[in-house]
Amino acid sequence: MPRIAVIGAGLMGHGIAQVFALAGHDVSIYDSVATNLDSAKDRIRGNLRDLGDDQSAVDRVRATADLADAVREADYVVEAVLEDLPLKQELFGEIERHVRPQTILASNTSVIPITKIMEGLRGHTSGYAVPQYIVDAPGGGGKIPVSPNYLLSMSDHKIILRNYEGYVTSYEEPTDYLPSDAAKFKGEKRPEPGQTGVSGLLEGNQMFIKPEGFDETHDRHGIQHRLKDEKKWQPLGIGSGAPRAETRSVSETAPDGQASELLDAKE
Repeated sequence: MPRIAVIGAGLMGHGIAQVFALAGHDVSIYDSVATNLDSAKDRIRGNLRDLGDDQSAVDRVRATADLADAVREADYVVEAVLEDLPLKQELFGEIERHVRPQTILASNTSVIPITKIMEGLRGHTSGYAVPQYIVDAPGGGGKIPVSPNYLLSMSDHKIILRNYEGYVTSYEEPTDYLPSDAAKFKGEKRPEPGQTGVSGLLEGNQMFIKPEGFDETHDRHGIQHRLKDEKKWQPLGIGSGAPRAETRSVSETAPDGQASELLDAKE
């Protein structure tokens, strides 16, 4: 059973910990505010009692004032602190120093783009990360991903979604949206070297575009890492264009006295 760490013991945080604990997970909950942390388990117990759920689930919740202790053995870490971008970025930077490489990091943010929160994380380009579009369903259906599992139907201005509970809702495109106002590719290329941009990627001039400071951010400071191997970034099936070196004869490569034996074996 995956181990959970919840960062933030406020209104959302203690509720998230409650749901995981009720599902049978061991949960560590952390908060830098002592009053939030000290009351977290009592609030969870009260919620379970009011809902008629098993109050023993609170025994699976462990409160800790040490962030490293909360996340070190976790398989899944969910952040539920204030909606403050610098705070979340700083927090995830600290979390990343203590978790295992395979640990999943998640945020309970409502309005801040997840891509902004994850900027600067060392491993944010690794793995099978799939960006998602989420809509806040009208009528209280919660946040629903716009993906095949949830999308029932769509027209040129509306989508029909169903959440995991079976709640079905419609979501309208903004009335002031005009497709004609959308940005269009003009096909113009910048003349400066290294400025071909996305068109250069499409045409095979380069494999990637690095933002300024990218290499420094992701440098392992002397540690030999597989991503530093230049051979990893050679396009498969695309050579340098230079003619291949001619194969040397057996007599040139074999030690004296062995050439004839090698030739006999080859024949």
